[in-house]
Amino acid sequence: MRYGSDSSGSVWLPKLLGTYEIEIEPFIQDLLAKPFDTIVVAGAAEGYYAVGFALRTSCPVVYAFEPNPEARRLLGELASMNGVAEKIRLEGVCDLSTLNQVLEGRSHTLVFVDIEGGEALLLDPLMVPALKKATIVVEVHEMAVPGVGRLLRERFENTHDIIEQRTKPRRIEDYPMSRGGSLRRKLTDGAAIQLLSERRGCEMSWLIMSFKC
Repeated sequence: MRYGSDSSGSVWLPKLLGTYEIEIEPFIQDLLAKPFDTIVVAGAAEGYYAVGFALRTSCPVVYAFEPNPEARRLLGELASMNGVAEKIRLEGVCDLSTLNQVLEGRSHTLVFVDIEGGEALLLDPLMVPALKKATIVVEVHEMAVPGVGRLLRERFENTHDIIEQRTKPRRIEDYPMSRGGSLRRKLTDGAAIQLLSERRGCEMSWLIMSFKC
């Protein structure tokens, strides 16, 4: 994927190096092979995941929800840069009503969520019944909404297989020599690891929730 020169709400260089959120990379690779008919990215920022899914999957439409106007502008540019603008529906806030409309009648959906604690309100299968059969990947923001991880587990434990993946410190082995080898050779190990840092203030986690067939 060709990438822009700016990022919104997160660090830029790990995205350029391909190490951003490597904790969930194996799960993402599995998702790329699945025949989703709709993908929703709530909290799309400048488009790392939304444009990536549009590029790497056969899904005909990716709904990218992002309330920040500047981030939406960057996302639109990134989509055009990669030739997938026609596959992306760029929207503002993703609320319960909007999510219901997007998912209604869909049979094979991926919902990817990073909305700074808003997951407690948005991911409610009583309010959005289609979530009961969706594949869901959500970054959990316990620092914003204490107990939200447990809440989401309780909501989906009867319908989904749930895996929790926690953030981990970066190691020198994580540095991608195939993409940044020439730079790496000029750096100490400590400096190289700093380039991979995502500047997170605390340990975080994701829930990967797959519908029980």
